[in-house]
Parts: sequence; C-alpha cells; structure tokens
Amino acid sequence: DLRTMSIAAEDVEANVFGTAVRGRAKVDNLEEPVFDIQAESEKIDVDLLQREIAAVSGPPARVEKQEENTKGLAPGTRKALRKVRGRAQLDVDQVKVGKYDLRNVSAVLTMVNSKVEAEKLEWTLYGGRWVGTGSQVRMGEEWIKDHIVLKVRGLNLARAVDAHSEEGGRVSGMLDADF
Repeated sequence: DLRTMSIAAEDVEANVFGTAVRGRAKVDNLEEPVFDIQAESEKIDVDLLQREIAAVSGPPARVEKQEENTKGLAPGTRKALRKVRGRAQLDVDQVKVGKYDLRNVSAVLTMVNSKVEAEKLEWTLYGGRWVGTGSQVRMGEEWIKDHIVLKVRGLNLARAVDAHSEEGGRVSGMLDADF
C-alpha cells in the first residue's frame, strides 16, 4: 500500500554535477507524499549546474502542441501538486548565479496544497542581508501566483552599482528597504 510506504536517506553525501551536497531526505505516504528534506553545501554554481544538466539531458523534447496556459502548470501537474506537502531546509555558504555571488544562503520552505511558502529565506549580497521570509508561490491554480516579500538591510550601494557598471565610484551609501 503506497500510503504506508516510506523512503528515507540519512547522512547522504553526494556530488551532483560537481556540487558537493550533504543532508537527508524522507518521503512518507507515496500516494499523497509528505517530504522532509535537509541539505547543505559549501558552494552551488547555478549556471554550471544548468549547463551540466543540459549536457546530459540533451536538447529539449519537441512539443507538437503549444499549451494555451503559458503562465501555469498542466492540469495533471496541478492536481498532483495539491496532494504533496512537506518541508525543505537548505543552507549554502555560497551560491553563484550569473554575476551574483550570494553568501550565507539559508532557506526553510514548506509546501501545502501546492503552495510553497518561505518560512525563512535569507542571503547576503553586496554587503547587505536580504530577507524573503513570507514569500509564497501558488502552483496549483490555473495561473502560477506569487507574493514576494523582500527586505534588505545594510546594502552597500557602491558595491551593488559598481558590480553592474563599467564606471565605478559614482555612488556611495547604504540602503535599508522593504519591497
């Protein structure tokens, strides 16, 4: 019976496309999955991961018929996601995404009835601490809906602007903001 089945992996250390990851994972009730995941890593290079995944998965599958709903998930996927619930915790010392070098990334995400909510979402970038706690994404509706809560404290404006400009030294100061 799928309802009574559990899958657990304790004290896992893996190298996923060149990224060392440690943690544990458990899934109960495979019919209506309940997951609990904890993972940590010293460094994740998102661009490298995307290239490595693309290299092994090959070109995207050819789609004959374009779906009408380009801002949402397919009805079967939405229905399946409504049955899934759980919690994931991720702690990473450094996450590289394009030009961005996020440090001390910490996230605790929960999922219930296809809604993912950030119980904790924090990182450091350009000397400032960014907090996205309370942000939500609802994937089980016809259109994916999100609610982003973002706060930054101590953002070094010179570092932020200089990172995206060829002419540095024109901006100075610190920024605290709620978006």
